[in-house]
Amino acid sequence: MAMGWLLRHRQPKRTETERVMRKLTKYFTAIAVYTFAVCILYQRFLPHTLSVNGKAEYSDSANNPDSDDYYTLAANVAAGNGFSADGKTPSVLRPPMFPLMLGVWFKLSETSYDSAYYYQAFVYSLTCAAAFLLFMEIFGALRFSLLLTAWLAILPPHLARITHSLLEPTMALFTTLSILLSVRALRSNKLATAALAGASWGVLTLSKFPSWIGPVLLAAGSFIPGTVRLSRKQAGALMLMFAVTLTPWAIRNYRHFHKLILVNAQGACMLELFTANTYKLSPHSEDPKFGEARTLIKEMNAQGLSDSQKFDKLLPFVWKDVPYFLFERPLVATLYFTFPDFYGNWYTSPLSPSQRYWKSVAYAWWLALVLPLYLVLFYRCFQLVRGKLRAPLGFLVVFYLVYWAQYAMIWCDPRYSVPVYVILLCLLPLNLNVKKFDMEPATAVNIR
Repeated sequence: MAMGWLLRHRQPKRTETERVMRKLTKYFTAIAVYTFAVCILYQRFLPHTLSVNGKAEYSDSANNPDSDDYYTLAANVAAGNGFSADGKTPSVLRPPMFPLMLGVWFKLSETSYDSAYYYQAFVYSLTCAAAFLLFMEIFGALRFSLLLTAWLAILPPHLARITHSLLEPTMALFTTLSILLSVRALRSNKLATAALAGASWGVLTLSKFPSWIGPVLLAAGSFIPGTVRLSRKQAGALMLMFAVTLTPWAIRNYRHFHKLILVNAQGACMLELFTANTYKLSPHSEDPKFGEARTLIKEMNAQGLSDSQKFDKLLPFVWKDVPYFLFERPLVATLYFTFPDFYGNWYTSPLSPSQRYWKSVAYAWWLALVLPLYLVLFYRCFQLVRGKLRAPLGFLVVFYLVYWAQYAMIWCDPRYSVPVYVILLCLLPLNLNVKKFDMEPATAVNIR
């Protein structure tokens, strides 16, 4: 009799969860399909499909050595030559996840510029669909979540990312998945969800190393009392899966290079950029020390010096001007990070404004559509300090700030803000009374 009572009262709840899951799946699929269609339509308006390998039909301003490298790595993966730039020698300069995934895509389809574009479009469509699930998890508001998703799907600077064989679309996908799974883990006691989040953070870190801070912050938060946090078991499962995901690539690197390299060895390259380049409109652009550094870098590359030897020769340039390199430059980089991801991206498309209006459009976009999101971020920081920020937004705020700081200290470009743009949208302080899945906001929507 007791068992019959339990079955009668448990069945409606299970049915309700299944109904919500079916609805979310339908929305996820529809968003992915529609976003992919938008990407294909966008391609039809472009005179090029991808800015790689200096193809004559591409805009000169679109050519990017990073695009060339990633495309070549993916082509070699597809050809069975391994992760190699020349088809013979193992490479460790670039982070592996994007070229590996693109290489698998090439293997399943064909190695071509159009195929690479379709990969980027496919990944971007999945990102927008995953973002919808994340917005539903944060806001629990159907129409508002759809509105944010639609904005993300047609965002011109981000849409233009798919016209380059660069890693930002892949990073955006796994950033969104990692945040979604982390939020779910914070709101449940399920080890499986935490483990999946750890694996997703691992894939994201293999896409770009600065993302390592995400799982570390989540695990560290499990020791902080008085807030919504992972249990100790969840934190352990998350970090275990994070480490397991990184381990095969670390073993591969140790086998070929005889030292521990978790993701990629780009330290010397970043130091070269750090010491030989200034930001746009920098008053230091004509400083002789940058010309001297560029000359030295050319000589070192010609001599084939090792990374450690390059460090020994370049670090004195930093110590000669500590106020600039460690204070002024990061401060400028911090501001530059907030600028729209326009230059060399949207402007390579005929859909962009003419060159005479580039700056006016970029600054208008920045002031009207980007800076308000950062003002919201600072508002959330103020709430966090006062202990009035509801979970799990506190984690999103801290992760964004640390991620931002890493790029500001190393080498900052607006394109690096693309993968974490979805976090800014999650921080909007809105509590709208709109149609939901017949549930209360946020915590009521279960995606299991």
